[in-house]
Amino acid sequence: MRYSVRTCLVGVLLSGFLYAQTPPAPVAPKGKAAVASSKPSGAKAPADEPALRARVLQFYGLVREGKLLAAVEFVEKDSRDFFLAGDKQKPDDLEIDKLEWLEGGTQARVWLTGKTWMMVGAQKAQSRFQFESYWRRHGRQWLYFDPPFRERRTPFGVVKLTRSGEVVGGSVDLKAKVSSGASVASVAALATAIEVNAKNVEFSRSNAGSAEFTVKNGAEGYINVIFGGTVLKGLEFLPATASVPPGQTATFTLKWTPGEQPQHGNDWGAVIIQPLERRTEFKIRWVD
Repeated sequence: MRYSVRTCLVGVLLSGFLYAQTPPAPVAPKGKAAVASSKPSGAKAPADEPALRARVLQFYGLVREGKLLAAVEFVEKDSRDFFLAGDKQKPDDLEIDKLEWLEGGTQARVWLTGKTWMMVGAQKAQSRFQFESYWRRHGRQWLYFDPPFRERRTPFGVVKLTRSGEVVGGSVDLKAKVSSGASVASVAALATAIEVNAKNVEFSRSNAGSAEFTVKNGAEGYINVIFGGTVLKGLEFLPATASVPPGQTATFTLKWTPGEQPQHGNDWGAVIIQPLERRTEFKIRWVD
């Protein structure tokens, strides 16, 4: 019975990777983790690259404002039904991270980063995330199109899915892993590949202080890191939530600025790794 329960949990975990329309936020926090470059890659950039950048941002601006009838004019006819039926990204502070030119510069793969809001315990925290968008030249203008398949970077490998959710041959088949039970061992190996350095800290109630934590991501895919535990005015975990790219180490800071006075001699905090929901708890000791 224990094995069956673990397998079900793994299935729930992996379903998020299979069917999510966008990957977890791949923007690294300040520290050792790298941030994506805004320079184009692939074929030589065409002369109208600035026009493409402006059009992409205008398109997602319309989507964010809910003006889908105007936004759909930026979409190829064959992709309009899929666009209208799918989830819509509505991030704040949208930026273009990177361009990749395809098919001799007649197509472009665009990586964008924005901010969204999420609940962390009882607090509302801002999170950065990245997604990709595909564009094709039509005469003097660029139109959004949906490719025949998309790639998903998971902790278990790269998955390629068609629009209907079918696995493209040659990529990792997570459904097969779940049904065979092999992914149970994979999840266990994944947990050991992620190293969290979170030790007990000591702060003065009346003086500012800080402590650093590191998270090393030894998995193949991105992981999200958030803070849980005591909610106290003046106690901040920076950044509040962020993603760590595969093979990178990120540094987080727990910062105390005297504000609301702690009511106890000790409080607690936790570094939480998602989507594994792995918690590394530590004690916050208050001294006079």
